[in-house]
Amino acid sequence: MGIYAQTLKNIASEDFVRLKDEHLRLRNSIDIIRSTCINLENQLCCQNCNREQIATCKGRLTSFSYNLISISESHFDFEESIMLPRAGISNKKEAFHNHQQSHQNILKEMRETLKECALLDSHGRTDECYRLLYKRASKLYEEHGRLFDLS
Repeated sequence: MGIYAQTLKNIASEDFVRLKDEHLRLRNSIDIIRSTCINLENQLCCQNCNREQIATCKGRLTSFSYNLISISESHFDFEESIMLPRAGISNKKEAFHNHQQSHQNILKEMRETLKECALLDSHGRTDECYRLLYKRASKLYEEHGRLFDLS
């Protein structure tokens, strides 16, 4: 059983609820990215959208991106704050540091993704930004959940 699963057994109920709510909020943020671009799954480009839809996508892209990072930073800080006191035993300490490193890697990859998105968007490829952001965020968070949060 991973340190996260062990930690969940010993935390206050309000902390447990907050963790679950934050996981849901992260998932919802990723789902909103998916639902905003109507061409995300059909591989069409923005030229198939009307001006209003293009403006909506372009306007929301930056706020979605930074909102996802902000929610993640807050969640990771909170999660680590409840895990750290329970990581005193050496094997748990290593598991905690691996979990923490995964958080840092996610944030680094998401920031790099934002740079890639800015470049794509500057070339009129907002649709590709949404695809990249959605696919990469989904992959990173699902993989983290599978390796750390659900173990």
